[in-house]
Amino acid sequence: GHYQCVWSLEPFFNGSLPTSGDDLATSALPTMYTTATVRNFELIECPGANWGYTQPAGNVSFFVVEDEEVLEAADEANKVFVFDAYWNSRAPSEGLAEAGTRITVTGAGFDPAQMDSYSCKF
Repeated sequence: GHYQCVWSLEPFFNGSLPTSGDDLATSALPTMYTTATVRNFELIECPGANWGYTQPAGNVSFFVVEDEEVLEAADEANKVFVFDAYWNSRAPSEGLAEAGTRITVTGAGFDPAQMDSYSCKF
C-alpha cells in the first residue's frame, strides 16, 4: 500500500477521529502530509512536516494513512505530536551598548496572534 503520515488539528476541534484520508483532505483545519517509508513489517518512517513555517507551534494529532484509510492506533499509542517554536538566526550580531538596536530573529512556529508575548532578554 501507499502510506502517508498526517499531522492535523482536526480532532482537537471536532472531537472525533477521522476515518479516511478524504476526511483529512477536506478538513478546513490545518493538515499536512508527508510520504512514509516502509522499512520492514514493524517500522514506518515519517519525515517531519514543515508545520512551523505556516502554523504556530503546538499540539497536533498524528495519523498514518494507508491507501486513503486512517490506520487505527493502539490505545496506548501517543497520538499527539508537539511542534516546538524555535529560532535559528538573528541579525545583527552586534550593536551599540545603548538601547535602540533593532534585532531580527528568524525561525519557525511563531504565533502572530501572540505577538505581545514575545520578548528579547539580554
